[in-house]
Amino acid sequence: LHFQYAALALSQMQIPLAIERLQKGLTLDPTNASAQVALGEAFAYLGDFDQSYNCFQSVVEADPNHAGAAWRAAFSLPLIYRDESEIVESRARYEQGLSDWRRRNDLARSIPQTIQTFANDRLAEQGQNDLKLQRLYGTIVGTAVSQAFPRTLHYVGRRRDRRRIGFLSANFHDGHPVQRLFSGWLHHLDRTEFEIFTFSVGRDGQNNIRAIAEVSENLLGSPWQPSTLAAHIQESELDVLIYLDVASSPYSQVLAAMKLARVQCATWGHPSTTGYSTIDYFLSSDLMERPDADANYTEELIRLPNLSINYARPDTKTATFPDMNGEKPEVPTFLCGPAIQKLLPQFDSIYPQVAKTVGDCRFWFVGIDAPNAMEIFNNRLAAAFSDLGLRSEDYCTIYPPLQSHDLSGLLAASDIVLDPILWSGADKALEAFAHGRPVVTLPGSTMRSRHTYAMLQRMRIPELIAADVDDYISIAANLAQDSRGRSAIEERIAKENYV
Repeated sequence: LHFQYAALALSQMQIPLAIERLQKGLTLDPTNASAQVALGEAFAYLGDFDQSYNCFQSVVEADPNHAGAAWRAAFSLPLIYRDESEIVESRARYEQGLSDWRRRNDLARSIPQTIQTFANDRLAEQGQNDLKLQRLYGTIVGTAVSQAFPRTLHYVGRRRDRRRIGFLSANFHDGHPVQRLFSGWLHHLDRTEFEIFTFSVGRDGQNNIRAIAEVSENLLGSPWQPSTLAAHIQESELDVLIYLDVASSPYSQVLAAMKLARVQCATWGHPSTTGYSTIDYFLSSDLMERPDADANYTEELIRLPNLSINYARPDTKTATFPDMNGEKPEVPTFLCGPAIQKLLPQFDSIYPQVAKTVGDCRFWFVGIDAPNAMEIFNNRLAAAFSDLGLRSEDYCTIYPPLQSHDLSGLLAASDIVLDPILWSGADKALEAFAHGRPVVTLPGSTMRSRHTYAMLQRMRIPELIAADVDDYISIAANLAQDSRGRSAIEERIAKENYV
């Protein structure tokens, strides 16, 4: 009864209640592996990685053949890292997990059901080159899927008057960054040349995908299982199938490991190589990629012109302003992120160093619905400011998770946006520019660290592109102190963006 109550609570996202019931049930039935895994997933929702991992690992110690627990123990990663050493430790554990799973001879039996409920979407947040790890992961998943679904390995479609192009995503619902970034591809393809198919594979099925439905001639949504979805996709006889965000959905990663169309592509909805031999091309941006970027992909890299997308100008008039009670409107404000998972601990010192230079100022952050992870982030800020003799509460405001209109309002109300380092903003940087806000960025070696860099290059505003962390701090502080210079840059942004 406790476990049933917990399942109901989980379905309604009442996570603390679910944890309480699972723990009570496990005192009566301590060897129940399914309940232990469910408890681990519940702790993961709260951002309590340590408790989550311990739950999975305890199941593995009792039964090494429990695939669901073993897979999660190997590939679960924290929402928020305490420090840089935890990134190193997590990465080493992930790599060891790949090595362990590669040696297993029960892949076809154990993996398919597991990966339909768990995706490795957190690895890219570590900000490193993931080519080696993604190739290993893609090999393991590809081997398991090819054994479990052998009929999908070879595909030859018929030629038609119009080429058939399919787009597959877990995030087609209105307002999601992937939908906002890539729906222009669907809108502007010539219908006399191409027939458009869209496949929505998010957990919520067709979760409000009105904007996509309006431009798609053929729309298919969940809740079918991957094997059924694969059959539907094959029956569509596509010339090209484009995965917009492979790693963000368990279903996407299963389907991507199959050969369902003559040509299969990935793109930067999840901006890292897939590692899958079944994906032929990675569609990227010429402005975002370095000259040597081909070496970062298992796919053949295609450098589309400029930003590679047609991004519709946001309606800034719909922005609403969240409650800013207690804020000082006269001091410079920095919006940091706003995706807090991308703010890595090795760069926490940026904020107090800017504060030391500028004096009275505010740093705005947008939190996530994971209290344990937010506690870690708060502690990081407190330690970073304390190291320079400052108090984080005097400078930092952490807003609760915001809807898109409120987040747009926060962008509009800020003076300066600080781009995450090692995983740059994309959708939110474009929206910040729509509001005329300067975004300070530091490009790295991977494409996902160079989104905002490419936008600033396109607008011919290199002054906001930092050469290193010290330069990043200097640019941010100068913008805060020089309101006239900042206004001049805002005028240039207003003139040059969305041209």
